[in-house]
Amino acid sequence: MVISYYGGKNKQSEWIYSQITKEMKNSIKTFTEVFSGAFWVYANEDFSFCDTIIYNDMNAYLTNFFHCCREPEYIEYLKKQNEPGNLLHFDSTISEIPIEIYEHNYNKFKDLFIKYRQELYKDKVDQDILFDIPDIELAFKYGFMLRHAFSGVPSKKIGFSYSASSYKEGKKVPEPKSQILLRKLQKPEIQNKLNGVTAFECLDFEEHINKYDSSETLFYVDPPYFGTEMNYFRGDEYFGGEGHERLANVLKNIDGKFILSYYEFEGLDKLYPKDEYTWVYKAFNRASAANTKDPTLDKNGYEVLIMNYNPENNEVAEEKTDDFWG
Repeated sequence: MVISYYGGKNKQSEWIYSQITKEMKNSIKTFTEVFSGAFWVYANEDFSFCDTIIYNDMNAYLTNFFHCCREPEYIEYLKKQNEPGNLLHFDSTISEIPIEIYEHNYNKFKDLFIKYRQELYKDKVDQDILFDIPDIELAFKYGFMLRHAFSGVPSKKIGFSYSASSYKEGKKVPEPKSQILLRKLQKPEIQNKLNGVTAFECLDFEEHINKYDSSETLFYVDPPYFGTEMNYFRGDEYFGGEGHERLANVLKNIDGKFILSYYEFEGLDKLYPKDEYTWVYKAFNRASAANTKDPTLDKNGYEVLIMNYNPENNEVAEEKTDDFWG
């Protein structure tokens, strides 16, 4: 919708959405992404059949950011910061030499990135992150981090990425990534999507599922994948290796429907036995292997969706996507 984020489902959303049957669209009233992240399934697809849409993520910075993205005060704040002399202004007038313009802006935005990384991450190690949502200033800082974090993974160690395109001599000086956010937030279609969200939550997945479970609820569940928990915001603390079993125990007792995304790993079929749940596979091209010339290497990855119901149409399960990262 407005950001890239680790594990995002931008390119998988159509496939995920296709598992929702016609009957479910007539009976489901609440849709929520339990680990919402970049919120791509809701952002890309039509959930007008639902009365209630819930965003939830244990990353308080992220939940606050999405909440603020639909606040007019936040958009005005961004506009103000983009004015000459303010933090986000892209200064193209300091020189007639392109490389000097580029280096000036690169260093300016990198210094700001390092400052916010220190404040939001390094100075908060092992501390509770408590603030009232919405917080416009924190949303500004975290939104800046999200746009400029390398690979969309803001953390205390993540590197800085200045622009979506690299500097090339003789070409127009590329603008910083943070400029993109303001343009996106001013699009009516994005504001319409954000205004369709009923509530923004920052709850542990078990508390969230128990709070919203009903026979009229559809949960899309995209947890940290096995072995990658540490790559998410305080993933070891909030989820950890034991989170997979805890999640399975919660989901097996709900009244609602769920669609669960995973890479298959040893023991997954014990958590979700194939004679009790529906498993659907999809091949996609792995970004890490896309450029290799090794003919013996399987360049495909295989994502699995697990459901506590039998979807109406599984024909799309064998289609390929271009890449995993949304």
